Amino acid sequence: EQKKALEEEALENLNQAQKYALGFQSLRSEEVNLYYMVDGVFIDDGLEKGEAILLDVLENNPMLWDARLGLFRIYRKQGHLKKAVDVLEEGRKWPMPRGPFMVNVFVEMAKTYEQLGDNRKAQELIAQAKHWMNSYGQAR
Repeated sequence: EQKKALEEEALENLNQAQKYALGFQSLRSEEVNLYYMVDGVFIDDGLEKGEAILLDVLENNPMLWDARLGLFRIYRKQGHLKKAVDVLEEGRKWPMPRGPFMVNVFVEMAKTYEQLGDNRKAQELIAQAKHWMNSYGQAR
């Protein structure tokens, strides 16, 4: 009961923030994170609600990588691996953020391609991740 009240309060706070910060789509991604965390615990349709929000966010701005990654995680959790990697592949035609974020995206994509049985694509993405790490001084 207390957890349900906390969820409702968090959603209300996010709704208030969205009213006053209309241009910040990242707030909607935070709402999705909340749905993702409580799916199956407090509500049964958290992933579906999150998916609808992120599809709307990406329709308005297809270059938002945090929304793409969120949608990827939802699809992967639902077992829709091909759909998950398609979301990220579609995003690759837009400018990609630099630094560790994209390295993580490449690694997540590689893991998913490996699960799909496409080891060649997985190795290609790992090579790209290593290239980005070297390009941005993150290699160790």
